[in-house]
Amino acid sequence: MQWQWLIPAAAFSLLFARPTLAAHQQYQGDTCASDGSTCVPFSKCTLAQGELQSGKRPPLCGFEEAEPIVCCTLELANRFGESAKSISEHMCSKYEEESCGTSNNTERTNEPMTFMGMIGYGPRSNISWLCTGTLISRRYILSAAHCADTPRGPAAWVSLGHGDPKGKSIYSIKVHFPHYEYQPPRLYNDIALYRLNKVVEFGKYIRPVCLPSVAASDLDFSRIAISAGWTPLSDKEFISFNDSIRLVPNYRCGLAGTPEELPNGPRENLLCASQVSPDTSCVKARYGGILISPITPIPIDNSPQCYLEKQLGLLAVGQRCGIAEYPGVYMNLTYFQPWIESVVWPENSTYTEIIWNN
Repeated sequence: MQWQWLIPAAAFSLLFARPTLAAHQQYQGDTCASDGSTCVPFSKCTLAQGELQSGKRPPLCGFEEAEPIVCCTLELANRFGESAKSISEHMCSKYEEESCGTSNNTERTNEPMTFMGMIGYGPRSNISWLCTGTLISRRYILSAAHCADTPRGPAAWVSLGHGDPKGKSIYSIKVHFPHYEYQPPRLYNDIALYRLNKVVEFGKYIRPVCLPSVAASDLDFSRIAISAGWTPLSDKEFISFNDSIRLVPNYRCGLAGTPEELPNGPRENLLCASQVSPDTSCVKARYGGILISPITPIPIDNSPQCYLEKQLGLLAVGQRCGIAEYPGVYMNLTYFQPWIESVVWPENSTYTEIIWNN
């Protein structure tokens, strides 16, 4: 597809009166000198296209061959630039500012696992809490696809804010989004998104987790990561767990899954991790558990107390208790990030919708 069709004839001369840029020429991926946004090809910046349609000339970075490179303003535009941040990285920054900033009087301290919730089943008067889920935006919970339907019925509730002395907050689930390639009992795409009935207000005891900003190939296997989640003791009782684990090569995943679960062996959409000190008394039922990044988060505003964690993986098969040779198998969120972004922050959303409703 040619990019020129995006430009109305009346605006052609407006944009293509090439100025003499000389030393001021900037290139794709550069920080725009005029407003600090990102230099992006015109064909990948819908905001610039809209400006041109209304008769405004987008700020110009330069040209690459014949195509203009423009300043793509507003964070939403970054999803269109190959060299720019992903939309999930931008939303992570936004959520971090909202969660840790002073404008909303949020306490600038990091309570443990404020993003971690539980998924419940049955009527409101008799909820069974069976799966772990994580808050990744104002409206979406990330968990395993096999948590969508259980013998106790479909996933219907989410509880957040378990550390709040005033009590947890309960939301209803309106829509399930299991991954389109999930085929049980296979584990390869055991991941789902759950849309809540209303927007979640962030605070001291409820904050989202960020998606990974590094590729799986860039992970440091020498660092210690964290495996966390809720372990049900019964339908109504559960305890949290928090284990130190180490990433291991993917071929080790083959030891954990059955031939029915991993018929094609380990794939790139999986991560494998083993406990540093295997616990012989551990509880196995850790549905939807999570893998937290070993990378130390960088706090904002020079504050060492408040930051958002990054989630690398989603548990599909837990490590066999006390047996180091059999690792836990996780969905690699780097691999699933484009799909997650397409559901949570769809391209046809406005900037306001993305910030406040997703």
